[in-house]
Amino acid sequence: MLRNVKSQLLSFFVTILICLCIPSLSANAKNRTYTGSGDDVITLAANDYNTVFKISGNAADKFFSVVSYGKKGEWQHLLVSTADPYEGIVYNEGKSAATLKITATGKWKITMMPLKSVRKIKKNQKISGKGDSVLFLANKKWHPTIAKIKGNSNKGYFGIVGYTRTGGYGDLLVNTTDVYSGTVRCEPDLCIYQIQASGKWTILFK
Repeated sequence: MLRNVKSQLLSFFVTILICLCIPSLSANAKNRTYTGSGDDVITLAANDYNTVFKISGNAADKFFSVVSYGKKGEWQHLLVSTADPYEGIVYNEGKSAATLKITATGKWKITMMPLKSVRKIKKNQKISGKGDSVLFLANKKWHPTIAKIKGNSNKGYFGIVGYTRTGGYGDLLVNTTDVYSGTVRCEPDLCIYQIQASGKWTILFK
């Protein structure tokens, strides 16, 4: 009897210690949110290539970066690297991340979301945004042939990369540090578009 009580108490205290030592994780089954402050390494709940990360942090204007790693500890992708306050949505280039390494001064927040939660691409419908974002073509019966793009009025870095429905690399549509306005071709197998930007942008898919 006494042994069982001791065992239960030990289990209770171990659970408390685990909860105190890891970043907070929301109970939402679809979106999982991790919060913290300063440098950290977080272990992610199960996810696949159809996962995006909504990241915010660096209110102090210091260096802020987020790097993803796979199950075997292999480096995957530099999701964020900036010295400015950051808020954006990023795609892990079709890979399933197991851990994230955060380098930060101050508070940060990372929400892991399913790809279907991002804005959808629709025919002849203009999409406007600011900063990093991810767009998804959910309609399997139609695909755009061209995209009319404007952005980067602040002359920062402006890039748009297209991926296939299964997360494979497709095409680099835009890659510039100049003010941009142009029309680009969309390959028929592209369904996921990662926008990298520090300012406003608009895209019209046709």
